[in-house]
Amino acid sequence: MFSMFCRWNPLRLIIQGLLLFSLLRLNYASTDPDVEGEALVDLLGALNDSNHQITDWNYHLVSPCFSWSHITCRNGNVISLSLGSVGFSGSLSPSITKLKYLASLDLQNNKIAGVLPDYLANMTHLQNLNLANNNFNGPIPVAWGRLVGLKHLDLGVLSKDDDQKSVMDLSDNNLTGEVPAQFFSIPMFNFSGTGLPCGFRLDKPCVSTSPRRASAKNSKFGVVASTASCGGFILLSIGAFFAYRCFYMHKLKDSMFVDVADEDECKLCFGQIRRFSLREIQLATANFNEANIIGQGGFGKVYKGILSDASKVAVKRLTDYNSPGGKAAFLGEVELISVAVHRNLLRLIGFCITTSERILVYPFMQNLSVAHHLRDLKPGERSLEWATRKRIAFGAAHGLEYLHEHCNPKIIHRDLKAANILLDDDFEAVLGDFGLAKLVDTKVTHITTQVRGTMGHIAPEYLSTGKSSEKTDVFGYGITLLELVTGQRAIDFSRLEEEEDVLLLDHIKKLQRENRLEDVVDKNLKSYNEKEVENIVQVALLCTQSSPEDRPTMAEVVNLLHGEGLADRWAEWMQLEEPNLGNPGGDEVWSLRRTHTVPVPIAIVGEAEGTELLLPITPILIPGEEAVQPLSAAAELLPHPTVVVELALPLHGDAADAELDKLKKEEEEKKRREAELKKLEEDEARRLEELIQKNVQEILNSEETRLEIERRVEEGRKKLFDAVDVQLAKEKEAALTAARQKEEQARKEREELDRMLEENRRRVEEAQQREALELQRKEEERYRELELIQRQKEEAARRKKLDQGEERT
Repeated sequence: MFSMFCRWNPLRLIIQGLLLFSLLRLNYASTDPDVEGEALVDLLGALNDSNHQITDWNYHLVSPCFSWSHITCRNGNVISLSLGSVGFSGSLSPSITKLKYLASLDLQNNKIAGVLPDYLANMTHLQNLNLANNNFNGPIPVAWGRLVGLKHLDLGVLSKDDDQKSVMDLSDNNLTGEVPAQFFSIPMFNFSGTGLPCGFRLDKPCVSTSPRRASAKNSKFGVVASTASCGGFILLSIGAFFAYRCFYMHKLKDSMFVDVADEDECKLCFGQIRRFSLREIQLATANFNEANIIGQGGFGKVYKGILSDASKVAVKRLTDYNSPGGKAAFLGEVELISVAVHRNLLRLIGFCITTSERILVYPFMQNLSVAHHLRDLKPGERSLEWATRKRIAFGAAHGLEYLHEHCNPKIIHRDLKAANILLDDDFEAVLGDFGLAKLVDTKVTHITTQVRGTMGHIAPEYLSTGKSSEKTDVFGYGITLLELVTGQRAIDFSRLEEEEDVLLLDHIKKLQRENRLEDVVDKNLKSYNEKEVENIVQVALLCTQSSPEDRPTMAEVVNLLHGEGLADRWAEWMQLEEPNLGNPGGDEVWSLRRTHTVPVPIAIVGEAEGTELLLPITPILIPGEEAVQPLSAAAELLPHPTVVVELALPLHGDAADAELDKLKKEEEEKKRREAELKKLEEDEARRLEELIQKNVQEILNSEETRLEIERRVEEGRKKLFDAVDVQLAKEKEAALTAARQKEEQARKEREELDRMLEENRRRVEEAQQREALELQRKEEERYRELELIQRQKEEAARRKKLDQGEERT
């Protein structure tokens, strides 16, 4: 399939190019999450959530798509609000119109009052609108007539003969005025209980009864057509990508690949990295308060911050993203950190990108950096023990080895130093500051137009030619090992008072030649293993050899740290250094000395530790000629206050002449290759332009091609209509079958209900008859009891009279 995309088909090339251009334009259609977050907060305030049902819409976390409830997002934009039955008692807010991509708005079963706002007509993406059971009043805005695309699916209220999805439900509100005629064209509507003139007062029903079947067909056709067109669009876009990549790889197949440091790579794979809003960052850092600054580098300042969940972070605010390399550095670092995962690499938490800011967010390392523990200890703080320093050396080596050997493409750090090695809670080394890192292919030489790094840590070939590679990092790692052992800075001008070696590397070489190991070790180290210190120093010197070819790889460095092959490599180093024993300083290209020199402008920004070295141009060291650029002109190019010094190249005898001849030849060879590459690029661009123009002209002039396209389009439309008709027929048959089944089920349920009602009626009548007979029986018994009582009373009266007569007698 890949080879198919590599064929130069004129029609495919033009169509894929246009589609790719459209795709790139669509990528910039997203809305700033801060705008949507502010709009939602304003809306919540106007709706008056007096019951506090929504508590996670935090004003300080304006990123609604991250964790807010009642919200659905797509591509970083809010598309749905489900706020039914929440208990709102306020009114709507015009801020809702800032939700430009809102497709569904559900506010049913609340107590929202006020007139229906006409600004809702501006929400062109709105498909679902449910305002039922609220206290709205006033007329329906005529402008709402433009909302004919409203769609709402509610299976609980649809009749069995209705499969439409277009619903407008404004029922049970106190509305006045007339219903816009456009609303009666919506397949399903409900204006009942609103007070609006419909039904017998207007020749329009209050509730729709039978939806139009034709609209269903059109709707389904639209869905199928949209799906088909989107699928084709995606496939053609993928084809355009592969065609472009095939051409690009073919172009570079037999030529040298040049990765310019300022190149902007916009393809990002963020994984689980969080996108912060600018407001979150401002609140975390107290609006970038100067008191929270914990570091500063060539790309900006680093602030300590505290997020809303009380977690501490380090916020890196880039300041030169508009300059060459700034934006590329940001995008490159975000992508690199998202895929480079290792225990000895600093993890990226998230980022923030706006029109005016580029910000990176890292976890805050409570133990700060190695440089802090070596040289910036506060009173009472303990210095790093030798075991800890050794563990840091191993950890940094493993992290750098991962970047060089296990990342594809490789990652070059370019500014490895003690200040960029952080310490976690267990004092394990964590490599940070990937703002200077660049992606490099396995066969690529990394050429930059600016040399960035820290004074004393920059490899000589990087400084003189602008070329960086894995061996550039190896040199920086070697200097870092010397920092760990000595506790000193990589460059210290105070040493000029006693000796000529201001560079730590030259100073250590001198002590090594004099066998003064005890003077190498940091004075703050109370105890250490002399053999281990000696091995570390040897590894450091092997890593800092002048020729990058002589330096070990980081994988080899890890083995050397374990003692594997160290003796043999050290013996080779001693043989290379033997000719220089009588000439301290030797033929080192990278050296600062007060001797016969060739001046080259160098700018040192800030203090000695953590200074960023910036060459506006790549210097060419040729004796007897002027510097590439005057010192004053170099200083004017720098964005910060600078101290300009001269980097001097010592020249000694035939070795120096040979080295300079070598540099001349390398420079001439580089210029020749650059000229050849430029000519190849120009020829290829011209050939491609001619090919495109020729193909475009052929397409425009080819009537046969046009007819073929029309025929294929017509065939596609016919197939699409046939597929739609078949699908509609199947769905119609399925709907009729389901309707018949439901009708039969309803009939059986009605018969069963009638039988149960008749049985209940009979039982009730029998119970009533039994109750009446029982009541009659009780009445008769009571009547007999009363008669008996009456007879007893009469008998008693008669006996009483008889007794009285007898007494008189």
